[in-house]
Amino acid sequence: MKKRNLAFKAAAVLLSLTLLTACGNSDNDGNKDNTTPAVTSEADKPTDTVTDTPAVTSTDPAVTDTPVPTDADDAKDDPEILDPEEGTRVYGEYKMIEIDYKPKDLTASYDPTDVTYIEFSNDGIAVSGKKDVPVSSINGRQKVLIDKKGTYVISGECSNGQIVVEADKEKDVRLILNGLKLTCPESAAIYEKQCDKILITLVDGTENVISATTNFVYEDAEKKNPDACIFAKDDLVINGNGSLKVTSSVCEGIHSTDSLKIVSGTIDVETTERAIRAKKYIAIKDGNITIKSEEDSIRTTKDDDVAFGHIVIDGGNINIYTNSEGIQATGTVQITGGTLDISAKGQKSNAIKTDKMLYIVDAKVTVDSKKDLKASGGIIAGADTVITRK
Repeated sequence: MKKRNLAFKAAAVLLSLTLLTACGNSDNDGNKDNTTPAVTSEADKPTDTVTDTPAVTSTDPAVTDTPVPTDADDAKDDPEILDPEEGTRVYGEYKMIEIDYKPKDLTASYDPTDVTYIEFSNDGIAVSGKKDVPVSSINGRQKVLIDKKGTYVISGECSNGQIVVEADKEKDVRLILNGLKLTCPESAAIYEKQCDKILITLVDGTENVISATTNFVYEDAEKKNPDACIFAKDDLVINGNGSLKVTSSVCEGIHSTDSLKIVSGTIDVETTERAIRAKKYIAIKDGNITIKSEEDSIRTTKDDDVAFGHIVIDGGNINIYTNSEGIQATGTVQITGGTLDISAKGQKSNAIKTDKMLYIVDAKVTVDSKKDLKASGGIIAGADTVITRK
């Protein structure tokens, strides 16, 4: 099909792409919802502190059901201005969503003298270094239980193995994947049950593969959890410059019932179900991400609080091939950089679908789908945005 490139101001987005503003579908997770919102009201770059009160409220224009005006006057060469009264970056009537990337989220380095080393094999698990770590072998499954805060360097190859994290709920756990190939039939290969935050760091130059092969036996049958190759009940962060491949024909790829941040790395997810899902928000700072999925590729689900449900993309190269929705959010979708190529080939599929606002600035987006872009709260695109329809 002949391509046509469109570099336009906000008003042109609504006309040239026939962008619908009907409400999208959403689904619910039944997990905890008492962590700090992703939306802050700071004008500067994210700091180490999190505000208690989100910048987006039920009265904010960014989350109303009426499309925000997108006339030509809004599309300035520099769309960002500062509202000194609120201290919030705004574009027209839109308030920016700021993600709080803490130093530990951005740090991939570690002290090799202050870590615990875990090496998987089909014959067992070897542990050395800083902490004692319980290991077990039940019905052929090699299982390690990380029950203390700290940093763990994990390597090796195992066709029936599992990492379970169940530590102090106020403490962080960092998993350094250093050439790990781990398959866990019937459950999540990486299963975080409790901690404050789990960080997965991909060591430079390494290839890490996490996979599932058979139908899951759920620990929580009512909620059907865990339901992904990598499953976290708390905040999940992925960083580093190595690669992570997640494959499954029986479950989701990566799922957090809290928030998910992808800071960097080469991430490849291939699954017959949803690929990347989080309840509260998904934030992508950078990285090279390729997704092949039968169901939604990138998805948030929390729909009972206007401060949550957002998908925020600051950069990176994202390639999506799906038979369902490419990007779907119960909150706002905010894209402020990067290159996105989205093929959503289902008969009723959208490349991007949101129950709130769709805001795109300084990004290149290519869509190949039946319904292109859909936002119930309206669509704003900056002058430097380029959207191509295949």
